[in-house]
Amino acid sequence: MNSPDNVVERGDPSVLRRMNAARTLKVLYLSRRLTMAQLQAQTSISRRTLELILVELVDLGWVEEVLPVVQGERPVGRPAKSYAFVPSAGCLVAIQLDIENVLVSLTDLTGEQIAETSTALDARLGREARLQVVVDAVDDLLGRAGADRSAVLALTVATPGIVHDDGAVDLPMSIPDWSGFSIATSLETSFATAISVENDAKLAALGELAHLESPVKNFLWLRVDGVRVGMGLVIDGKLYRGHDGSAGEVVWATGLEIHEPVKSHIMGALAKPGTPEHAAALQLADDARAGDPEALAAVRELAVSLVPGLTTLSWIIAPEEIVIGGSLNLIADLLVPAINTELSAGLHSVPTRVVRSRLGERAIVAGATQRSLELLAVHLFGRHRTPSAPGRGGSSASGTQQSQPSLVASGRSA
Repeated sequence: MNSPDNVVERGDPSVLRRMNAARTLKVLYLSRRLTMAQLQAQTSISRRTLELILVELVDLGWVEEVLPVVQGERPVGRPAKSYAFVPSAGCLVAIQLDIENVLVSLTDLTGEQIAETSTALDARLGREARLQVVVDAVDDLLGRAGADRSAVLALTVATPGIVHDDGAVDLPMSIPDWSGFSIATSLETSFATAISVENDAKLAALGELAHLESPVKNFLWLRVDGVRVGMGLVIDGKLYRGHDGSAGEVVWATGLEIHEPVKSHIMGALAKPGTPEHAAALQLADDARAGDPEALAAVRELAVSLVPGLTTLSWIIAPEEIVIGGSLNLIADLLVPAINTELSAGLHSVPTRVVRSRLGERAIVAGATQRSLELLAVHLFGRHRTPSAPGRGGSSASGTQQSQPSLVASGRSA
């Protein structure tokens, strides 16, 4: 079966025709639905060539012809046909893997959610068993959607720990056996598709970037909740990975004084749902919102303890924003104003504002979905690949792109 960038006129396998087909599909993907005249205007492709391309794309299942809806009297002349991208031509998978939980989200090819499932994990679970839970969860969602693995056109995993440029995960604590191996290579035996694996905080920053309502080119997303600590950096509008994927691993920056102040504070229990301490932290937050002086003092105490580390990050990186994510986002309405008050109280106010996450606990899975959308764009519109038709799932490639070194899947570029 032909693929979108292989659509050609009979006997004309030119690169130009493949590029025209990819351009046509991209315009329809971005616009969702266009008439022939609109397609011509946006692609600058001749009508005859465009007609041939559309016939092939409709046959392959990427595009559908939409008949006009006529209300009232039928107009004189032939009504204009429209063509639309088919979001259900395949699906995308986003996986948020944590110590005691795995969240799997299934979306269509535009990122609209189809289904989601969350599975509790034993923190002591070994590598193979943990990966099998992931595979089973994806299969369960696909089954509910009436699809199978061949429909998955891109899959992204968010994981704790450093994800090196060669794809190896590095987490010498927290999860048994979760170090020195490639998650992508392990999963490709089950899913013949483009696979990306990235640190969870980095993907959270990517999720925030994709959902900004106003342009912010430089910010960092910070999760520090007494149990986990991580940071994702966006510099000049792009996710910054640093040398060998190590940027943002503030858990090892012991002199930064961010993790311990939260861990030792009562609000650190917000990261421990189901415990008496968690209930006590929520009650303290409610008391603070009600104006209780002791509760407000406890919130200010936490803010003051975070200020030295946040000040250091602010002056070294000078981001426009520091985004508070993780469980502290539950009290961001109290904590963020208190932090900003403290940051502006010095001799020279820091050049950074602290804000709450726009996405809250959804930031990580939103970033994983965004990465899968990026993989899909390469699958559909990349010039150096031959993506398969909907439902076939496989991909061919010549290697990993240098611009996104974390997109590793045993030689498949993403």
